[in-house]
Amino acid sequence: MSSLSLPINSTGIIRTAQLAVGEGEGILDLFAESNRSSNAGLAEAGFGGGTKARVRATSVDRLLTEEGIDDVRLIKVDVEGYDSHVLGGAIKCMQSMHPLIYGEFNNTMMPNLGRSFSDVVDLTRPLGYRFFAFRDRLDLVELPSPEPWRGNMVLIPSERVVDISQRVRVTAAGDP
Repeated sequence: MSSLSLPINSTGIIRTAQLAVGEGEGILDLFAESNRSSNAGLAEAGFGGGTKARVRATSVDRLLTEEGIDDVRLIKVDVEGYDSHVLGGAIKCMQSMHPLIYGEFNNTMMPNLGRSFSDVVDLTRPLGYRFFAFRDRLDLVELPSPEPWRGNMVLIPSERVVDISQRVRVTAAGDP
């Protein structure tokens, strides 16, 4: 894996990797959309007709172990329907490091891969995650029962809700 030195955090290191993450090891064929949108995804999710790239796939948990990374504070998921696959490969990370999860969940493409947002809920809720939708850019409202069609959401471990509420407005379920 390669590294870039950028003044974005206390270590100044961002690691980049040319691979895909999911639930396990393998090879995935990704297709870039031919309309120049910058989106790419699996043919099974509905992508095709654009440039094809064959990439190695691994899980987040295995990647973190291989690279000796033991502190993850945020997972950003924007994977065009492969959402629950990525989080399914990050269970150990979520259990031990309790990262925030910012997801741009694609509920149009998830069913093409045999999944739905309910699978995301089923993976993360037992790990103590709570679900928040954007009311405004820095205003999150808790959804105790997130609808299966939800798109952009922030999943926050219960023990981090108070800390996050010091940085953005967080409205708990039932609050005005």
